[in-house]
Amino acid sequence: MPGHDFGAQRIDWGDALEGSARELMAVEEADDGGAAIEDAEAFLLELLRDGPVPTRAIEAAAKAHGHASRTVARAKKQLGIKAIKGGFEAGWSWQLPDPPKDANGGSNNANSL
Repeated sequence: MPGHDFGAQRIDWGDALEGSARELMAVEEADDGGAAIEDAEAFLLELLRDGPVPTRAIEAAAKAHGHASRTVARAKKQLGIKAIKGGFEAGWSWQLPDPPKDANGGSNNANSL
């Protein structure tokens, strides 16, 4: 522009990407070989082994241990962890799923013997 002394910015676009947002993000997640999700699963199994834990406590502990909230959410889904409401006044908690039942209605969990 005549009479103005300034530098201009420019954007150098890379190659176009094809695929849905989920597909494109999955490429990034695959780079760590699933280690982050495996670590988050182990963290949740240890944290929830003695029973339900309030969601806020889980979020705080996950952050303190360096687990991304999205990774913890994926681990929760993969493990089948349930979110439960403790009553009208109580907050949400997470708990491990019930162990599968055998044909006789008992638990298949070896720890129950």
